[in-house]
Amino acid sequence: MPKKPVPVAAVVPKRGDVPARALTPADIRPVALAIEAGGHHEIARRALAQISRVMRHTVALGLAERDVLAPAQSEKYATLTKPAEIAELMRAIYSYSSYSSYSGDPSTCYCLRILPLVFTRPGELRNARWPAGPSSTWTHPSPCGGFQVSA
Repeated sequence: MPKKPVPVAAVVPKRGDVPARALTPADIRPVALAIEAGGHHEIARRALAQISRVMRHTVALGLAERDVLAPAQSEKYATLTKPAEIAELMRAIYSYSSYSSYSGDPSTCYCLRILPLVFTRPGELRNARWPAGPSSTWTHPSPCGGFQVSA
């Protein structure tokens, strides 16, 4: 069954007088809520998608700065990519977590030292169980599957 297009009459009378450059998400939200209030959740979702397509078109034409319904870009965080930078970080961790300069729990010092070597999340390392014996290995098969230890 083909989808019906969202009726423009449902959107334009409510926000048709506002220029695209001046639109904000707060201007568009009441439009979607009004459509949902009538019990038309799918039509409200499609209306938002249609508004987003129109906003992308106005950006392409230079009539607006951005699509107000597009998700905000996440901030990029700095990463260490050069071996010299990683070595400097490891030296800083080892000098910081020495018992002379750190007065916290000794297990925190050990976690600080091992975390960059095993590439796990802090919570996964905290909940890991270490087997006894020199021949035991510690494996992590999947990102969400938890640790598996083989002895």
